[in-house]
Amino acid sequence: GVQTCALPIYMASVTRQIPVPAHVKSVLAGLRWRIRFYLLVEGIALAACWLCSTFWASFACDYLPILVGASELPQGVRGLILAAVMLVCGVIVYRWVVRRLAVPMSDRSLAILLERRFAQFRDALVTTVELLGRPLDVPVSNDMLALTSRDAEQGIGAVRLRDVFNFRPLFSKLAAAAALGGSLGLFYFASPGT
Repeated sequence: GVQTCALPIYMASVTRQIPVPAHVKSVLAGLRWRIRFYLLVEGIALAACWLCSTFWASFACDYLPILVGASELPQGVRGLILAAVMLVCGVIVYRWVVRRLAVPMSDRSLAILLERRFAQFRDALVTTVELLGRPLDVPVSNDMLALTSRDAEQGIGAVRLRDVFNFRPLFSKLAAAAALGGSLGLFYFASPGT
């Protein structure tokens, strides 16, 4: 019989010497920070809206019966209302702030986000973030990587990070929180005893 010998094929990983450009890293870090800040402000605005609106609702439940001659709510009922308000507020903070801020944002995900928003990259940004400075199992020309890196760096120079965001929902939540908070402030100055 004929014996066959299977030779193992090894593919060497080569670490490219071209680093991800510092400006690209800086823009991605800035985008990450802005996204987290947006999420934080949005969550705080929602929690403020909830607290202010439930203040008015509980105040109406407590004060309106007095206007028609009934007695005010018992202290136990007030405690239950307060506990429910704080529980829902905790859920809002957890869901809209803590859980969303805990989601990791990789450079690759941020690069994809920028490439979807800005057409000038033509995959250069994602390629730069994914391939530079990492072990590669496929032969890739250093010259090609350098050219792709330059294209990504040139494209990122024209990026305005504020164009990534839709601020309308955030501004509407902030306006609602400001209006409700302002109503509480006016009520306090108009009737501090109440």
